[in-house]
Amino acid sequence: MIRDLAVGVRALVVIALAILIPSPALSSQSLRPLTVDELFKLEEIGSIATSPDGRWVAYVRKRPRKQARQYKGPYLNGNDRADVWVMSTSGGVPRNVTDGARDSSGFWAPTWSPDSRHLALLSNRRGNVGLWIWNRSLGQLKSINAGTIDIQFDGDVPVWVSDRQLFVAVLPDGEKPARMTVETRAAERAMREWPRAWKGELTASVIEAGPHVTDKRKPGRLVLVDIDANTRRTVTFGYFRQLLLSPDRRYIAFMRHAEPILPDAAPLVPWTRIGEPYLLQLGIATVRGEIVAEKMDGVRDVFSGSVTWARDGNSLAFIAYPRGMATAPATVYSYNIISRSIRALASGLDLPSPRVTGARVPLRASSKTFLVYARPRQDSDMSPPTSAGRADWWRLEGDRPPRNLTSGMRTVPSSLFATRGSDAFIGVTSGDLFRLDAAREVVENMTDSFEPAISSVVWPATPPVEGVGRVVLRVQRENTNDLYEADLDSFHPRLFSKPSFNAVLVGFVPESQVALFTANDRSGSYMWISDTITARTRLVVETNTFLRNIAQGEFRRIEYVSLDNQPLAAWILLPLGYKPGHRYPMIASVYPDYIAGRQPPTISTLNSGNPQNLQLLAAQGYAVLFPSMPLPPVGVASDPMLELTKGVLPALDKAIEIGIADSERLGVMGQSYGGYATYGLVTQTTRFKAAVSMAGISNLISLYGEFDARTRYDADLPERFFQMVWEESAEGRMGGPPWKDAPRYVRNSPVFSVDRVNTPVLIIQGDMDYVAMQQGEEFFAGLYRQGKRASFVRYLGEGHVVQGPANVRDMWQRIFAWFDEFLDSRDQTRPSRP
Repeated sequence: MIRDLAVGVRALVVIALAILIPSPALSSQSLRPLTVDELFKLEEIGSIATSPDGRWVAYVRKRPRKQARQYKGPYLNGNDRADVWVMSTSGGVPRNVTDGARDSSGFWAPTWSPDSRHLALLSNRRGNVGLWIWNRSLGQLKSINAGTIDIQFDGDVPVWVSDRQLFVAVLPDGEKPARMTVETRAAERAMREWPRAWKGELTASVIEAGPHVTDKRKPGRLVLVDIDANTRRTVTFGYFRQLLLSPDRRYIAFMRHAEPILPDAAPLVPWTRIGEPYLLQLGIATVRGEIVAEKMDGVRDVFSGSVTWARDGNSLAFIAYPRGMATAPATVYSYNIISRSIRALASGLDLPSPRVTGARVPLRASSKTFLVYARPRQDSDMSPPTSAGRADWWRLEGDRPPRNLTSGMRTVPSSLFATRGSDAFIGVTSGDLFRLDAAREVVENMTDSFEPAISSVVWPATPPVEGVGRVVLRVQRENTNDLYEADLDSFHPRLFSKPSFNAVLVGFVPESQVALFTANDRSGSYMWISDTITARTRLVVETNTFLRNIAQGEFRRIEYVSLDNQPLAAWILLPLGYKPGHRYPMIASVYPDYIAGRQPPTISTLNSGNPQNLQLLAAQGYAVLFPSMPLPPVGVASDPMLELTKGVLPALDKAIEIGIADSERLGVMGQSYGGYATYGLVTQTTRFKAAVSMAGISNLISLYGEFDARTRYDADLPERFFQMVWEESAEGRMGGPPWKDAPRYVRNSPVFSVDRVNTPVLIIQGDMDYVAMQQGEEFFAGLYRQGKRASFVRYLGEGHVVQGPANVRDMWQRIFAWFDEFLDSRDQTRPSRP
């Protein structure tokens, strides 16, 4: 359902074009097929932090999953088995400063102090998430008495406000972060409470509905920590997110949970709030811990990620819904710290609502005002005019109407970077770098005489409020992917030297011209530090080199036309030892809304530790098809199940036409929304001889009211109406609840067409999956009732993605056996089972 959650863990390094290099044929005996156990041997390179003085680098290195203490923390993204390493940018050997392997603990989120002498870290070393400090001068690591650090997103890290003090958000005493416990807490509570019920004791758990529902949680705290005294001081109470220091380091802005979001006539909770269904308020404190504003008067709900400081630190802007006006559009507000006043800035602009799209609306600050990327509302008369429905950059100035600064541009950059010392901004669009002068309302093409097309700004990764003087640009040619550094004043682009074709820039120190690169390909995972002037490069990390002995299936991109005449593309993962002219059994890996791009799916490359890496199918002699499956836009009521065949069946036809797939040996499989697609496809076509649905949805009506198994016993369970949101406002595309449009729910629920299924179906589901296991039960029951071939594998204690090594091994053996049985395993060109 949420693709990044289904993946479970994510590496920060990028899979690049080298995955297109064919693996040597198995017949050479030089390489061996990939096995399930090798997925658990992979290491990962995580976040990387360069010190403010540019002399030190801290980076996260995640140990192999086989070394995990337990396998029920996928939302920690492997950080529970990570260490932090430190190295000098001028030379020397990297040093592991945390040594988490000795007690199976993890350290992550390295954040340097302003003087570059201390490194703040998060760790689960003592059974909870705590704050640790590494002293660079002394080489000492110590725990800080800050409390349990509250982490909900990867960006929730400590914020240094001086060389010795930092702000952190902490949980109530005795609690643990949800990302650490969500996969285990329901089972732990059941194991406590069920034996009490067996003894006849009271075990009632009551949840309420209606307008009287309030937040019953004990409040957390915003804490100011002094690392020298090892003390903490509570600044204010609540649950805090997105701490943001002002450019002048005088103030800190913070987002805080307000009241729970309750269902109403409007679209359900913002897609970005799943798991945290609370309105957000904005507060401000001084760096000494004195409250400037507890909340913004007249504001009901602030958009996540929209807060932007002015360059002088005397004001900030944000996007919010007004209080007391349930149907009023969102607007841009500014808050002036000197006058302690708030004002609305952007009347007449249409700001995308996160309640439908989850979009973050960009705000930028110049020296005198703010800019916003938005569309004019249909009922407004904005000037200058713009293309109908197009988003532009608008200047916001007090009581004046917003001014369109980009109306004269053919296409508009969706992201801008402020330039240092001026009111100008830069952005990339249509292959060129443009400069936008917000004060003079002038747009200039900076690369009109620069021949190669620019695809993006790769450094800095996020636009700093104070502005940039230099940037690194990515230039995409037909067979190359180059980097250029440019000074924004003179603009003479200089070609960067990369340590390898696949290398990705992850850090840059312009003062010393030191660059950091990573790569993650079929030969291993790497990190380099490079002098961009001399092109001298030092290899810092080299791991996963065992992959060099393993064969990788080659990817091939094909183009075709959908059933409704849309031009589409698909990727084919060829089986090991592929021989042109020979037809192979093919498995279609399906996921609605997937559109094949210029690079293959990264979770099925050799260096992906995802438990569902489909290189395993290629290693068993299967070709795998990744078809495009376009759907109508999210937020618009439609019929997604009826769209499924349009992109899949013609992709199969194309694979057969070019001689890769055997038309009599076709299978289909999918995970989560892909599991739904698998159910939906086998109700609409008999072309597949076997199907595998993992964590799939079969009945949208019953799913709508089912509780998340992971949070079933939580007191605030009704507020976490994940399934309702998913169905009404997100991928489900139902547009409203079942009682408003029951026929739409029925015709888009595969279980109501189960009588049409003639394909043997293997169903795989964990009993702690947030897609309730009952979804698999219902589809299986329908097949069972008709005497049709099916197998239902339930992994007890597993969640949305099967994670435990023994269960992953078992799952794949069952998948191999299922496809072998129905797709004819007597193909002599396929490798024997290891």
